[in-house]
Amino acid sequence: MSELSVGVKPDWGSLEYSLSEDGFTDIRDCEITLSWGAFESFTPEEWMDNVRHELIHVEEIQKYGASNHGWRFKQRAREVDASTSCPKFTEYKYKLYCKECDEFVSGKYKKSKMVKNPNKYITRCCDANLYVEKNKT
Repeated sequence: MSELSVGVKPDWGSLEYSLSEDGFTDIRDCEITLSWGAFESFTPEEWMDNVRHELIHVEEIQKYGASNHGWRFKQRAREVDASTSCPKFTEYKYKLYCKECDEFVSGKYKKSKMVKNPNKYITRCCDANLYVEKNKT
């Protein structure tokens, strides 16, 4: 969805996007997946905070077609008393690094679009592509 950005209302009727790979029929469909491991690890307060955090992403996708952790997300998180990050509860399955300086960029628990296509993303540190390391456990 690179043609979409947070803060700009999309013309939903004119967007062309392949949804079948992700099992959706409408680009505005959203799905939140929360793991049982996280549920068992978090306190009730952490769990509720995590849900609020994820619902901000849904809200941004519904309004703008995209979501990130930028200034708009941070502002909304303050309004609904949600954190901008969630506690780590298990080791990442995939770790993404900068190809230029080897700096850790992000960790993922599932084979996301970023993990599948690291060459489509640019790092902030060096404006370089990513590479992925899969956790051996």
